[in-house]
Amino acid sequence: MAYKFGKRSLRNMSGIDNRLRRVLFTALEFGVIDFTVICGVRSQAEQDRLYAQGRTEPGPIVTWTRNSRHITGEAVDIVPYPVDWENELNFAMLAGVVKSAAAVEKVDIEWGYDLWEKDMPHFQLRRS
Repeated sequence: MAYKFGKRSLRNMSGIDNRLRRVLFTALEFGVIDFTVICGVRSQAEQDRLYAQGRTEPGPIVTWTRNSRHITGEAVDIVPYPVDWENELNFAMLAGVVKSAAAVEKVDIEWGYDLWEKDMPHFQLRRS
């Protein structure tokens, strides 16, 4: 099945590292699973606001650092479409597709779930 990124996903990819961009396009072209890009680049102010959430501001904790790779465009958050936050199998399938696309593109990436166990949407470039 042929999938294509919507306007929101394309907008959310604006400013991310071109290597991540290539991986995402290749993963989508595989046609195995549809997904949407929910977050790309964040400003330091936005990251600080997210970090405060659940600590000094109301809401659940959603990030563990003030120094996210999102700030430098080296991270992206994606979710299987249609979105079902409870379906870990779909996230795992998407991760497999993204990791395969990264191998094809020769881009070294890390999955947030492999790193922190609860960050299923997060992918980032591995630091060399």
